[in-house]
Amino acid sequence: MAGQVAKADRAKKHLTLALTAYLLAVDELVARNKLARLRDIAAMRCVRPPSAHRALIRLANIGLVVYRKGEYLDITEAGRTEAARIRCRMIEDWRKQLRAAELSEGGLSALESKARKER
Repeated sequence: MAGQVAKADRAKKHLTLALTAYLLAVDELVARNKLARLRDIAAMRCVRPPSAHRALIRLANIGLVVYRKGEYLDITEAGRTEAARIRCRMIEDWRKQLRAAELSEGGLSALESKARKER
């Protein structure tokens, strides 16, 4: 178990955007249905099963999911932790973008008028 976590820690730096999406799909399906199947993940990602199979093998080699061809998938504790970390980072990035948009669309003019009043 400890070896699996260490392997997953090293691999976090190598997760592509596509592998991240597959990991989140597995996490969501397992949370919702208590199990995940290859065809469900392929449908969720709008890809053919062979494409999903290759991605799931990579995630299994990293230690983020448990996957054996023809069986149900499960997410490891390291995979669950990584999926939660990814979701938090996505929300944080979204909030930063929202703040930047608010500043550029009117928040900036409000800040400028406040600064002028303080002069």
